[in-house]
Amino acid sequence: MARPDDELLRGVDLNLLRALLAVLDAGSVTLGAKRIGLTQSAMSRALDRLRSVLDDPLFVRSGRTVSPTPRAEALHAPLRRAFALVRDELLVAPPFSPETTTRRFTIEARDYADVVLLPPLQALFAGRAPRASLRVVRPELGVPAGELDLRMHPIAHGALPPHTDALLEEGFVVVGRKNHPALRRAPDAKTLARARHLFVAPEGGSRAHADTRLESMGLARDIALIVPGYTSGLARTLASSDLVAILPERVARAFIVDAPLRSRPLPFPLPKVRAGQSWHPRFERDPGATWLRRTVREVAQNLD
Repeated sequence: MARPDDELLRGVDLNLLRALLAVLDAGSVTLGAKRIGLTQSAMSRALDRLRSVLDDPLFVRSGRTVSPTPRAEALHAPLRRAFALVRDELLVAPPFSPETTTRRFTIEARDYADVVLLPPLQALFAGRAPRASLRVVRPELGVPAGELDLRMHPIAHGALPPHTDALLEEGFVVVGRKNHPALRRAPDAKTLARARHLFVAPEGGSRAHADTRLESMGLARDIALIVPGYTSGLARTLASSDLVAILPERVARAFIVDAPLRSRPLPFPLPKVRAGQSWHPRFERDPGATWLRRTVREVAQNLD
């Protein structure tokens, strides 16, 4: 059953009201039609339909001009306000100013992004968007994609899916305490396999590309500790033990800043990790989300 306000709006076409406003502004049916690109006959038909809806003649002939009825005259100011509201609130994208926004951006990311991308991103936010804030959530929290301004995650090599940017890629190094005997120089495959390893397994696995390469040479890693991510305690664990870890180069550099560690090249190449950002289609043209993506790209490009 239609509601009373639905009944009132039935038969009202926004273009009819636009035609009425044009004639009221111009004081002439002919000039009003020219303003909105209608022929005079099309304008007359529009006014006839509106007269039927409003049950009012709207205009009366006064010499060569038309004079609005009291009903039409009373509608003039409200129609101006209504069309200004439609223009400003519906048709024109709201401006986005990083300097003044208080928006909280929600980013889904794993701890690789925590270590590599978020520190410089937060520093840039502090300078350019001092009143904005960042909320980082993990994938396992299950925040719907449509509620995320951005996702940072590993991406496959090759063509990118829609709404995805490649941010960076990097190789791997082996890391251990500064005076670790296995890292006095770049280790060969046997030296690397003999060392006890700390294995970072964000997806909960127990094998990596390094294990496949070593097995092809008849070798195997001695894994003493498996951890789920690049936590802040991982650097301290490596610095205070005889464990070594195969880490992405930028993660290794960040850890070396915080702890007495050294890195060495691997004795064999591994597929590079590729990190990217993706977003829900609903944020494709959102000015704030667009600014965030552009800012993250800038951070990634200037990491080194």
